[in-house]
Amino acid sequence: RMLDCYFKGDVAGGELLKRTADRLRIQNSGRQMYEGGHLLWEVLAHAMSGDLTRVRQASEEIAPFAKRYRQWVPVLRYAAAEHCRMTRDNERARQELELVLAEMPAGTHQIWSQVANSHVMVVLELGQNEAALAAARTYVESAERELGEVFYPLQLSFASARAACGDAAGAE
Repeated sequence: RMLDCYFKGDVAGGELLKRTADRLRIQNSGRQMYEGGHLLWEVLAHAMSGDLTRVRQASEEIAPFAKRYRQWVPVLRYAAAEHCRMTRDNERARQELELVLAEMPAGTHQIWSQVANSHVMVVLELGQNEAALAAARTYVESAERELGEVFYPLQLSFASARAACGDAAGAE
């Protein structure tokens, strides 16, 4: 429910539910099988809404997991890249996203398509439209081959790149 609130833009409701969940987690503090699993989706929701403060806070919560489990490192780096993007440091965001993508082929991590999407959008923000289109085309082909589908955010960034390159028909 917390994540649903965040994705709907109800930050106050999400924060209330997060405090409740944290309190329950402390009260029932046995070993948790999927401890922190919500943080991936929390970063995505805050990044989509442009909430710089909450992306930073989620990054701080992810950092201990990234130190213990290598699978969390791409999530932490993605959060750092989104933080850079939101502060208009698009070149640094691009570099961070490219490092994540170099270590994470399509289909090897659940955050891959969002990282690919963000990379295309950052490259577009840098005004490198042809490079963004080439990257988007590669990501779409990889998604089709490895995942069997192209998720909506990646479809959107591919269409945005095509439109930026003057392909209005392909952007539909």
